[in-house]
Amino acid sequence: MKQLLLTIAVLFYSTFAWGIDLIVPASSGGTYHKFATIIKKDLEAKGIEVKLIVSGNCVIGKKQWNDSKAAIMINSEATNAVKECTVEITEQNYVHNFFTAGWVIVSKTNTMGEKMGVVSYMKHTVAELDVKPVPYKNTTEVKAAFLAGEIDSGFLTTGRASSIEDKIERFSSKERHQLFIEPEGKETIEIYLNGFSTSLPENIQIKDLSLNSNFLEIKFNDGASTKIAIVDIFKEFSNINDVKQIEKIKWDSSFKDQNSFKFKENLFETDEMYKALINFYQYGFVIFKNVPTKNNFIINFANSIGSVRRTNFGEFFNVKSKPNPNDLAYTSLPLAPHTDNPYRNPVPCIQMLHCIENEVTGGLSTLVDGYTVSEKLKKDFPKYYKILTEVKIRFQFIDESVILEDWAEMIQLDENSNFKQVRFSPRLDFVPLIDKEKLELFYSARKKISELYNSKNYRIEFKLLPGDLLMMDNYRLLHGRTTYDANEGNRFLQGCYIDYDSTEGRLKHLKRKFNY
Repeated sequence: MKQLLLTIAVLFYSTFAWGIDLIVPASSGGTYHKFATIIKKDLEAKGIEVKLIVSGNCVIGKKQWNDSKAAIMINSEATNAVKECTVEITEQNYVHNFFTAGWVIVSKTNTMGEKMGVVSYMKHTVAELDVKPVPYKNTTEVKAAFLAGEIDSGFLTTGRASSIEDKIERFSSKERHQLFIEPEGKETIEIYLNGFSTSLPENIQIKDLSLNSNFLEIKFNDGASTKIAIVDIFKEFSNINDVKQIEKIKWDSSFKDQNSFKFKENLFETDEMYKALINFYQYGFVIFKNVPTKNNFIINFANSIGSVRRTNFGEFFNVKSKPNPNDLAYTSLPLAPHTDNPYRNPVPCIQMLHCIENEVTGGLSTLVDGYTVSEKLKKDFPKYYKILTEVKIRFQFIDESVILEDWAEMIQLDENSNFKQVRFSPRLDFVPLIDKEKLELFYSARKKISELYNSKNYRIEFKLLPGDLLMMDNYRLLHGRTTYDANEGNRFLQGCYIDYDSTEGRLKHLKRKFNY
């Protein structure tokens, strides 16, 4: 097996401010991105102006690295194994690898500190570097020392990952411990066991690896051996469980199937729930029928899938007409198509509405597929689509106790320029100061997409009955309501939010359970 490049070390800095491009050669929202935000925050706290650039992939990242005069880039052995992504790591551009996972940071800036943490079992010296070595027992101590400000950076070159012994000692009551099989590179067949042959004693190491049609067999020099099924390895590294692989199905006003599923005891562990979640990801919504109309039951329902996302409206909220409301939802007035909480970062992903009572003749629920409308705009009005995906506007909510705001595009795209999210709430958005020509184009685009959202061609209407629970994708769908007479009777709904990890986790669990 190849020896991992596991050099740990941390950024650090002069006291004066300068501009740095912090390049993430990976997708938005992933581990690289999260790690980069930590670096950015720490650099900015030290007076350094940082521009975070999420490239989407390592090929683009390398190009951006080459084009920038002052750049910091997060790289890894895996990406460096790809020819088009390879960045030569030298004493001059090497900065740090904060986690023991084969990551390294290369820089065109002078960011090395004066003191460097060194683990006690380090095999290579740093005498050639102008730093003061400070000994530590392990990588955890190095990271802690960095966070405490004792050292400016850390350095580890032993090719070791996190210790399996730590798992055994800390969780001695466990009968089994997880190991992770990871590829060496894109164009190779070699793999390594992350978390296994790490800080094992030198007299106990992997002696031999053999691969047959069914198993990967691992032998150690102390006589011990283990086998791992090849099918489990492929299952672990395939994307078959990725909900991104579920194709979105566009729909408009002609869509009649309301994707309804009957609630029953133990629903969340059934094949029916799996099918309901598939429908949710395909169409952006699903309706559960015959849900108990108990007050606050929606919390039990939501927590059976994942965890409720608490907002300024509380853990859940009551949707009914009331005096002195702080939101139009709490009136009997009509609600135009909109997305909820566009002023939050992140926006709640999934909204649930549970109908407890509905005695009025109006008050129909309305849904619009923002994905369908966005694709329509992209095809027929490309200039409008382009500016709505580029100009960030401010979404803001203000009441007596809180001010919430976030800047975002009305149509957000992912790292591959595909549809990710829509934000639309005309009462809550504010356009930034931009040049006259661009502003006119933006307002024309905003008017057009509003017309499409409010068109009968894209809207479905239906009445939520007592016991109906609507679960909808707040990143994709716009929802609203027709007017009703509050004096006619009661219309009482309860709502809450959950995030994608809840439904994704449940779907993967059920996929495994029913062997799909």
